[in-house]
Amino acid sequence: DYNTDLVKKIYNYGFNQGLNIDIISRDNSTPGEYIQRLNAAFPDLYLEFHCDAYDGMPKVKGTSTFYTNNNKNSAILSHIIYEDLILLLERKRKQCRGSKFLFMDERGYKNLINIRSPACIVESFFIDNQEEFAKIGVGKQDLIVKSICKSIKTFIDNYKEA
Repeated sequence: DYNTDLVKKIYNYGFNQGLNIDIISRDNSTPGEYIQRLNAAFPDLYLEFHCDAYDGMPKVKGTSTFYTNNNKNSAILSHIIYEDLILLLERKRKQCRGSKFLFMDERGYKNLINIRSPACIVESFFIDNQEEFAKIGVGKQDLIVKSICKSIKTFIDNYKEA
């Protein structure tokens, strides 16, 4: 699975860069149980990785991050990651949906709203666009890892609450 590999690489690269990264798996727990476990760990931030999809429409592409008002710094975290990724992937802003606030009825809202830490969802590309997957999904995974770790470090160094 692309995101599982990505998260493992972020963990390893981040550890080597001095970042303390924990991977908390959802396993078979309910969303409530998972969020309770996550909040009990008191993480500095929370990232959830998705690959966007658009029912096989070959021309749809882009990078997006999403956040809610669960924490005052979620928007900052989301914007840092988004800006670093579009720079790395040489994206034109018009190709991307941006760093976007999620409303209650939108997909992903329930994943983030009850998390106490700054949190966002990262969608680096559309996995069902074969051209985009060939260019970004395979060829730049290590660069995405470095970009995400850079974003984490920037956020922690500048916005982590004491």
